[in-house]
Amino acid sequence: MGWVSLVLAGAAILLAALRTVPAAVRLGARTDSSRQQSELAESIGRDHVFCAAAIVALVALEAVVRPTTRLPLMRYLSNTGARENVVGH
Repeated sequence: MGWVSLVLAGAAILLAALRTVPAAVRLGARTDSSRQQSELAESIGRDHVFCAAAIVALVALEAVVRPTTRLPLMRYLSNTGARENVVGH
């Protein structure tokens, strides 16, 4: 399942880096016509929906496939007795 997680995260990150951020910068510059700005805003909105769906799918997949490894740091801390010092218990 590591590859699926990588693809989901990578798709969201690449989309943001290659399309969403440049579109947002262009939209923020306000150099285009109102119609072009509207199209940019709609594109950015669609990109956000896709990225959110990919991240939700990633988190759900990880929660289902690896339910016992969700909090490895907390398990480590409780095994070493250091948890009380870190979390303030």
